[in-house]
Amino acid sequence: MAISQILWVCAVNSFTKLGQDGFHGTLNYKTNHFGLQEFSLNVNGSLGHDWFYSGNIYQDFDPGTFKLRSSANQDRTQIYKAALTKRYAGTKGELKV
Repeated sequence: MAISQILWVCAVNSFTKLGQDGFHGTLNYKTNHFGLQEFSLNVNGSLGHDWFYSGNIYQDFDPGTFKLRSSANQDRTQIYKAALTKRYAGTKGELKV
């Protein structure tokens, strides 16, 4: 009797865009005919006195190509990130929290 296994390898990419001068935002949305909905949002900007902020949201709701009895989605990923950056004058560097 042979036992076979299927290994699914998935990677989520959630690069953080750190703050920059002014206000910036990026919104991405993806869907397909199987019901996949993927959403990512980044907002970032400056707070003054060399302080910058960044906020990121990534959500993925994927029901897959066939119905599972145990779950409505084969993949449900949610990532939330926030960052504060202090940039120092000249080439002294920066501090990211």
